[in-house]
Amino acid sequence: RELMRERAAAVLLLVVLVVAGCTEPETTDSTEPGRSPTTSTTASTTPSATSATAGSDAIHAGEGLGDTLFPKAGNEGYDVQHVDLALDFTEVFDSGSFSGVATLRIEPTVALDSFVIDAGDLDIGAITVDADPAPFADGSDQVRIDPEPVLVPGVVSELRIEYSGSVPTERVFKPGSGGIVRDEALVFSIGEPAGSTTWMPGNDHPTDKAPYAIAVTVPTGMEAAAGGLLVDSLTEGDSTTFYFEHQLPVATYLVPIAVGDLSRLDREAEGYAWRDYLGPGVEEIDVLDRQDEMVRFFEQYLGPYPFEANGALVVDRDFWGALETQTLST
Repeated sequence: RELMRERAAAVLLLVVLVVAGCTEPETTDSTEPGRSPTTSTTASTTPSATSATAGSDAIHAGEGLGDTLFPKAGNEGYDVQHVDLALDFTEVFDSGSFSGVATLRIEPTVALDSFVIDAGDLDIGAITVDADPAPFADGSDQVRIDPEPVLVPGVVSELRIEYSGSVPTERVFKPGSGGIVRDEALVFSIGEPAGSTTWMPGNDHPTDKAPYAIAVTVPTGMEAAAGGLLVDSLTEGDSTTFYFEHQLPVATYLVPIAVGDLSRLDREAEGYAWRDYLGPGVEEIDVLDRQDEMVRFFEQYLGPYPFEANGALVVDRDFWGALETQTLST
Protein backbone atom coordinates (compact mmCIF):
# COMPACT_ATOMS: atom_id res chain seq x y z
CA ARG A 1 0.00 0.00 0.00
CA GLU A 2 2.84 2.38 0.85
CA LEU A 3 4.36 1.81 -2.59
CA MET A 4 1.01 2.52 -4.26
CA ARG A 5 0.60 5.81 -2.32
CA GLU A 6 4.10 6.94 -3.43
CA ARG A 7 3.32 6.13 -7.08
CA ALA A 8 -0.03 7.99 -6.88
CA ALA A 9 1.70 11.05 -5.42
CA ALA A 10 4.30 10.97 -8.19
CA VAL A 11 1.58 10.80 -10.89
CA LEU A 12 -0.31 13.72 -9.30
CA LEU A 13 2.89 15.83 -9.21
CA LEU A 14 3.58 15.06 -12.88
CA VAL A 15 0.05 16.15 -13.85
CA VAL A 16 0.45 19.44 -11.98
CA LEU A 17 3.78 20.17 -13.71
CA VAL A 18 2.36 19.42 -17.16
CA VAL A 19 -0.68 21.65 -16.59
CA ALA A 20 1.53 24.47 -15.31
CA GLY A 21 3.84 24.15 -18.31
CA CYS A 22 0.95 24.37 -20.76
CA THR A 23 -0.69 27.41 -19.14
CA GLU A 24 -0.16 30.65 -21.09
CA PRO A 25 0.91 33.75 -19.15
CA GLU A 26 -1.94 36.10 -18.36
CA THR A 27 -1.95 39.15 -20.63
CA THR A 28 -2.85 42.61 -19.55
CA ASP A 29 -5.01 45.01 -21.51
CA SER A 30 -2.75 48.02 -21.03
CA THR A 31 -1.72 48.39 -24.64
CA GLU A 32 -1.11 52.03 -25.60
CA PRO A 33 -1.44 53.27 -29.21
CA GLY A 34 1.64 52.22 -31.17
CA ARG A 35 2.89 49.89 -28.41
CA SER A 36 2.97 46.10 -28.33
CA PRO A 37 0.84 44.24 -25.74
CA THR A 38 2.74 43.26 -22.60
CA THR A 39 2.39 40.20 -20.42
CA SER A 40 2.21 39.82 -16.67
CA THR A 41 5.51 37.93 -16.79
CA THR A 42 8.86 39.66 -17.06
CA ALA A 43 9.26 41.02 -20.58
CA SER A 44 12.04 39.35 -22.55
CA THR A 45 14.34 41.14 -24.97
CA THR A 46 16.74 39.96 -27.63
CA PRO A 47 20.35 39.40 -26.52
CA SER A 48 21.32 42.64 -28.29
CA ALA A 49 18.99 44.83 -26.22
CA THR A 50 20.87 47.24 -23.97
CA SER A 51 17.99 48.38 -21.79
CA ALA A 52 14.23 48.04 -21.38
CA THR A 53 11.51 50.55 -20.82
CA ALA A 54 9.59 50.04 -17.55
CA GLY A 55 6.14 48.59 -18.15
CA SER A 56 6.90 47.79 -21.80
CA ASP A 57 9.01 45.46 -23.87
CA ALA A 58 10.36 48.39 -25.90
CA ILE A 59 14.13 48.87 -25.75
CA HIS A 60 16.68 51.60 -26.24
CA ALA A 61 18.58 49.85 -29.04
CA GLY A 62 22.34 49.75 -28.67
CA GLU A 63 25.06 51.34 -30.75
CA GLY A 64 27.06 49.04 -32.99
CA LEU A 65 26.62 45.40 -33.91
CA GLY A 66 29.79 44.16 -32.22
CA ASP A 67 31.72 43.61 -35.44
CA THR A 68 35.15 42.23 -34.52
CA LEU A 69 36.94 44.86 -36.63
CA PHE A 70 34.47 47.75 -36.45
CA PRO A 71 32.45 47.17 -33.26
CA LYS A 72 30.44 50.41 -33.59
CA ALA A 73 29.49 49.88 -37.23
CA GLY A 74 25.76 49.42 -37.77
CA ASN A 75 23.03 49.50 -35.17
CA GLU A 76 20.64 47.16 -33.40
CA GLY A 77 16.91 46.79 -33.51
CA TYR A 78 15.86 47.42 -37.12
CA ASP A 79 16.37 46.45 -40.73
CA VAL A 80 16.50 49.02 -43.55
CA GLN A 81 14.08 48.10 -46.35
CA HIS A 82 14.74 50.96 -48.81
CA VAL A 83 16.75 54.19 -49.00
CA ASP A 84 15.84 57.33 -50.97
CA LEU A 85 18.52 60.02 -51.20
CA ALA A 86 18.12 63.57 -52.54
CA LEU A 87 21.56 65.22 -52.73
CA ASP A 88 22.35 68.84 -53.64
CA PHE A 89 25.94 69.45 -54.76
CA THR A 90 25.32 72.73 -56.59
CA GLU A 91 27.49 74.72 -54.14
CA VAL A 92 30.19 72.18 -53.49
CA PHE A 93 32.80 73.62 -55.86
CA ASP A 94 32.31 77.15 -54.48
CA SER A 95 31.98 76.58 -50.75
CA GLY A 96 32.71 72.90 -50.28
CA SER A 97 29.24 72.37 -48.79
CA PHE A 98 26.37 70.10 -49.78
CA SER A 99 22.98 69.14 -48.41
CA GLY A 100 20.74 66.12 -48.51
CA VAL A 101 17.55 64.41 -47.45
CA ALA A 102 17.66 60.71 -46.64
CA THR A 103 14.39 58.80 -46.42
CA LEU A 104 14.74 55.31 -45.02
CA ARG A 105 12.00 52.73 -44.70
CA ILE A 106 12.94 50.74 -41.61
CA GLU A 107 11.37 47.63 -40.11
CA PRO A 108 11.95 47.20 -36.36
CA THR A 109 12.98 43.72 -35.24
CA VAL A 110 12.02 44.56 -31.64
CA ALA A 111 9.85 47.26 -30.07
CA LEU A 112 11.95 50.44 -30.14
CA ASP A 113 11.77 53.22 -27.60
CA SER A 114 14.85 54.74 -29.24
CA PHE A 115 17.36 53.69 -31.87
CA VAL A 116 20.59 54.85 -33.45
CA ILE A 117 21.66 55.77 -36.97
CA ASP A 118 25.22 56.29 -38.24
CA ALA A 119 25.82 59.86 -39.43
CA GLY A 120 29.56 60.47 -39.23
CA ASP A 121 30.29 64.19 -38.95
CA LEU A 122 27.19 65.24 -40.90
CA ASP A 123 25.15 68.15 -39.49
CA ILE A 124 21.64 66.89 -38.79
CA GLY A 125 18.95 69.53 -39.31
CA ALA A 126 15.67 67.72 -38.65
CA ILE A 127 14.32 64.20 -38.26
CA THR A 128 10.80 62.86 -38.63
CA VAL A 129 9.44 59.37 -38.08
CA ASP A 130 6.24 58.66 -39.99
CA ALA A 131 5.96 62.42 -40.64
CA ASP A 132 6.07 63.27 -36.91
CA PRO A 133 9.03 65.31 -35.61
CA ALA A 134 11.37 63.09 -33.59
CA PRO A 135 13.75 64.35 -30.90
CA PHE A 136 17.34 63.26 -31.43
CA ALA A 137 20.71 63.46 -29.74
CA ASP A 138 23.66 63.99 -32.06
CA GLY A 139 26.68 62.17 -30.66
CA SER A 140 30.06 61.19 -32.00
CA ASP A 141 29.41 59.58 -35.42
CA GLN A 142 25.94 58.41 -34.35
CA VAL A 143 22.53 59.94 -33.72
CA ARG A 144 20.03 58.53 -31.22
CA ILE A 145 16.40 59.03 -32.27
CA ASP A 146 13.40 58.96 -29.91
CA PRO A 147 10.24 58.22 -31.93
CA GLU A 148 6.80 58.80 -30.50
CA PRO A 149 4.98 56.45 -30.28
CA VAL A 150 7.26 53.46 -29.81
CA LEU A 151 8.03 51.59 -33.04
CA VAL A 152 6.39 48.18 -33.28
CA PRO A 153 8.32 45.14 -34.55
CA GLY A 154 7.36 44.13 -38.07
CA VAL A 155 5.65 47.45 -38.86
CA VAL A 156 7.62 49.50 -41.42
CA SER A 157 8.18 53.16 -40.53
CA GLU A 158 9.50 56.04 -42.63
CA LEU A 159 12.54 57.80 -41.22
CA ARG A 160 13.35 61.16 -42.87
CA ILE A 161 16.62 62.97 -42.12
CA GLU A 162 17.57 66.43 -43.34
CA TYR A 163 21.29 67.05 -43.18
CA SER A 164 24.26 68.94 -44.58
CA GLY A 165 27.99 68.44 -44.76
CA SER A 166 31.25 69.66 -46.17
CA VAL A 167 33.78 68.07 -48.50
CA PRO A 168 37.45 68.65 -47.69
CA THR A 169 39.98 69.37 -50.40
CA GLU A 170 42.59 67.34 -48.56
CA ARG A 171 41.94 64.03 -46.88
CA VAL A 172 44.71 61.62 -45.97
CA PHE A 173 43.64 58.15 -47.06
CA LYS A 174 45.43 55.67 -44.87
CA PRO A 175 44.96 51.98 -45.71
CA GLY A 176 41.44 51.03 -44.68
CA SER A 177 40.17 54.61 -44.37
CA GLY A 178 37.54 56.32 -46.51
CA GLY A 179 35.43 59.42 -46.98
CA ILE A 180 34.41 61.99 -49.56
CA VAL A 181 36.94 64.37 -51.10
CA ARG A 182 37.08 67.08 -53.77
CA ASP A 183 39.35 69.14 -55.95
CA GLU A 184 38.52 71.98 -58.31
CA ALA A 185 36.65 69.75 -60.76
CA LEU A 186 35.66 66.52 -59.03
CA VAL A 187 33.97 65.18 -55.89
CA PHE A 188 34.01 61.43 -55.26
CA SER A 189 33.51 59.04 -52.37
CA ILE A 190 35.52 56.20 -50.88
CA GLY A 191 32.98 54.25 -48.88
CA GLU A 192 35.17 51.33 -47.89
CA PRO A 193 35.29 50.27 -45.21
CA ALA A 194 33.29 52.89 -43.28
CA GLY A 195 33.37 56.17 -45.22
CA SER A 196 29.85 56.40 -46.61
CA THR A 197 28.58 58.38 -43.60
CA THR A 198 30.67 61.36 -44.69
CA TRP A 199 27.92 62.01 -47.25
CA MET A 200 24.83 60.03 -46.20
CA PRO A 201 23.38 58.69 -42.94
CA GLY A 202 22.54 55.02 -42.71
CA ASN A 203 22.82 51.72 -40.89
CA ASP A 204 26.46 51.38 -41.88
CA HIS A 205 27.14 47.66 -41.76
CA PRO A 206 27.30 45.15 -44.66
CA THR A 207 24.66 42.92 -43.06
CA ASP A 208 21.96 45.54 -43.65
CA LYS A 209 21.53 45.89 -47.40
CA ALA A 210 18.70 47.74 -49.14
CA PRO A 211 17.67 49.02 -52.59
CA TYR A 212 18.51 52.69 -53.22
CA ALA A 213 17.01 55.55 -55.23
CA ILE A 214 19.42 58.47 -55.56
CA ALA A 215 18.76 61.95 -56.98
CA VAL A 216 21.90 64.06 -57.40
CA THR A 217 21.66 67.77 -58.30
CA VAL A 218 24.75 69.44 -59.78
CA PRO A 219 25.52 72.67 -61.67
CA THR A 220 24.29 72.41 -65.26
CA GLY A 221 27.13 71.25 -67.49
CA MET A 222 28.55 68.90 -64.90
CA GLU A 223 27.85 65.19 -64.59
CA ALA A 224 26.80 63.01 -61.68
CA ALA A 225 27.70 59.34 -61.30
CA ALA A 226 26.26 56.81 -58.90
CA GLY A 227 25.73 53.10 -58.69
CA GLY A 228 22.70 51.47 -60.22
CA LEU A 229 20.82 52.50 -63.33
CA LEU A 230 20.51 56.09 -64.57
CA VAL A 231 16.75 56.33 -65.10
CA ASP A 232 16.30 60.05 -65.84
CA SER A 233 17.82 63.52 -65.77
CA LEU A 234 16.18 66.93 -65.56
CA THR A 235 17.69 70.35 -66.22
CA GLU A 236 16.10 73.42 -64.65
CA GLY A 237 18.04 76.62 -65.18
CA ASP A 238 21.46 76.44 -63.59
CA SER A 239 21.09 72.94 -62.15
CA THR A 240 20.62 69.40 -63.43
CA THR A 241 19.35 66.46 -61.41
CA PHE A 242 20.34 62.88 -62.25
CA TYR A 243 18.16 60.02 -60.99
CA PHE A 244 19.66 56.61 -60.24
CA GLU A 245 18.14 53.36 -58.96
CA HIS A 246 19.81 50.40 -57.26
CA GLN A 247 17.06 47.86 -57.86
CA LEU A 248 18.76 45.11 -55.84
CA PRO A 249 19.94 45.47 -52.24
CA VAL A 250 23.34 47.05 -51.66
CA ALA A 251 25.43 47.65 -48.54
CA THR A 252 26.12 51.26 -47.56
CA TYR A 253 29.87 51.05 -48.14
CA LEU A 254 29.30 49.83 -51.70
CA VAL A 255 27.24 52.87 -52.79
CA PRO A 256 29.45 55.21 -54.87
CA ILE A 257 28.93 58.89 -55.67
CA ALA A 258 30.85 61.29 -57.92
CA VAL A 259 30.06 64.72 -59.37
CA GLY A 260 31.97 67.14 -61.52
CA ASP A 261 33.77 67.24 -64.84
CA LEU A 262 33.11 63.61 -65.77
CA SER A 263 32.98 62.00 -69.19
CA ARG A 264 30.34 59.29 -69.54
CA LEU A 265 30.94 56.42 -71.97
CA ASP A 266 27.97 54.22 -72.90
CA ARG A 267 28.67 50.79 -74.38
CA GLU A 268 26.67 47.88 -75.73
CA ALA A 269 26.05 44.86 -73.49
CA GLU A 270 23.34 42.22 -73.29
CA GLY A 271 21.31 42.12 -70.11
CA TYR A 272 22.60 45.24 -68.35
CA ALA A 273 23.50 48.88 -68.90
CA TRP A 274 27.24 49.23 -69.43
CA ARG A 275 28.62 52.69 -68.74
CA ASP A 276 31.94 54.12 -67.58
CA TYR A 277 32.82 57.51 -66.13
CA LEU A 278 36.22 59.11 -66.59
CA GLY A 279 37.37 61.83 -64.21
CA PRO A 280 39.18 65.04 -65.20
CA GLY A 281 42.40 64.37 -67.06
CA VAL A 282 41.67 60.65 -67.53
CA GLU A 283 41.86 59.36 -71.08
CA GLU A 284 39.98 56.31 -72.26
CA ILE A 285 41.65 53.10 -71.10
CA ASP A 286 41.67 50.06 -73.40
CA VAL A 287 41.13 47.56 -70.61
CA LEU A 288 37.70 49.06 -69.93
CA ASP A 289 36.60 47.58 -73.27
CA ARG A 290 37.04 44.08 -71.81
CA GLN A 291 34.66 44.43 -68.87
CA ASP A 292 31.81 42.62 -70.62
CA GLU A 293 34.22 39.85 -71.55
CA MET A 294 35.07 39.52 -67.85
CA VAL A 295 31.39 39.37 -66.94
CA ARG A 296 30.73 36.56 -69.43
CA PHE A 297 33.75 34.62 -68.19
CA PHE A 298 32.64 34.70 -64.57
CA GLU A 299 29.04 33.87 -65.52
CA GLN A 300 30.29 30.42 -66.50
CA TYR A 301 31.22 29.75 -62.89
CA LEU A 302 28.97 32.02 -60.80
CA GLY A 303 25.75 32.14 -62.80
CA PRO A 304 24.06 35.06 -64.63
CA TYR A 305 25.19 38.59 -63.77
CA PRO A 306 22.42 39.74 -61.37
CA PHE A 307 22.60 43.55 -61.51
CA GLU A 308 21.01 46.14 -63.77
CA ALA A 309 24.27 47.97 -64.61
CA ASN A 310 28.03 47.56 -64.74
CA GLY A 311 31.04 49.74 -65.38
CA ALA A 312 33.84 51.72 -63.78
CA LEU A 313 34.54 55.17 -62.38
CA VAL A 314 38.16 56.09 -63.11
CA VAL A 315 39.72 59.01 -61.21
CA ASP A 316 43.23 60.42 -61.25
CA ARG A 317 43.60 60.52 -57.49
CA ASP A 318 45.91 58.69 -55.12
CA PHE A 319 44.30 56.50 -52.48
CA TRP A 320 44.99 53.08 -51.06
CA GLY A 321 43.35 50.88 -53.69
CA ALA A 322 40.49 50.12 -56.03
CA LEU A 323 36.88 49.76 -54.83
CA GLU A 324 34.37 47.03 -55.67
CA THR A 325 31.50 49.54 -55.40
CA GLN A 326 28.37 47.78 -56.60
CA THR A 327 27.75 48.14 -60.36
CA LEU A 328 30.37 50.96 -60.62
CA SER A 329 33.88 49.91 -59.59
CA THR A 330 36.15 52.84 -58.64
